Amino acid sequence: MADDGVEIHKDINVENTDILNLQLVSTLVEKKEGTLVLLRQSGTKFIICFDTKTEV
Repeated sequence: MADDGVEIHKDINVENTDILNLQLVSTLVEKKEGTLVLLRQSGTKFIICFDTKTEV
């Protein structure tokens, strides 16, 4: 997901924030053992990766 508008402020820690929508994204990624990367260049870009291995 990306946006070429105003970047998220550098002081905001996505993994520990009071902003509800960022809390929801961070919690989902953590519960599903995913990886969340935030890029703050020419706007804001979130890269979210999940392991797709099937559990037996």
